[in-house]
Formats: sequence, structure tokens, C-alpha cells
Amino acid sequence: MALSAIALCSRALLKIGAATIASFDEGSAEAEVAANLYPCIRDALISAHPWNFATGQASLPRLVAQPVAESSARAELLYKLAEDEFRRAKLADGQQDTPLAITDFPLVEVRS
Repeated sequence: MALSAIALCSRALLKIGAATIASFDEGSAEAEVAANLYPCIRDALISAHPWNFATGQASLPRLVAQPVAESSARAELLYKLAEDEFRRAKLADGQQDTPLAITDFPLVEVRS
């Protein structure tokens, strides 16, 4: 039995002893809370598990005309630029932490 968003929220409010709602826009505190919480909680619960009702497959129609594609040289250039930025970001990240001091290493103790 599928419930609407309003019916589901009303049942949840009823279970916790609050007043039910007839609309998300009715102006009550319960309606305001339900309107704010329902979408994000629904999305979080749907993405938390591969529910059968929430998954599906569809056959996509083929394009009639060929897509307007850019040259592979531009794609290669953009890929190289992205790699360079990623390398720079990793370098900056590595330079932010101070290196850990070697404190408990037998070879260091022997040399002292």
C-alpha cells in the first residue's frame, strides 16, 4: 500500500503523539517540521539501500544524428590540466603536515 508524503508524515506524527497534518503548507509547527525534514530523510533512506522499488532500468533511444564531438586533442589537453592541478593539490596537501619524528627506532638508538 503506497502512501503519499502527507499521509506518511501524518502517521509518523500520530505515532509520536503529535497532531496530524493535512498539508505541508498549513502553517502548523508539525507541518513546518515535516516539510523541512521529509525530503532529506526520504532521500537518505532511499540511498542507504538498493531498494527494489527505487531501482530500475530503461532502454534509451539512439540518437538520430551524430553528436557534435570536440577533437580528442582538446580532451587530452583538459585531462593533462586536470592531472597537473591534482598533482599540485597533492603537493600542497603533503606540505601542510609536519613530518613525524622518528622516536622509537632501534637503529637511531644504536647511533646515539
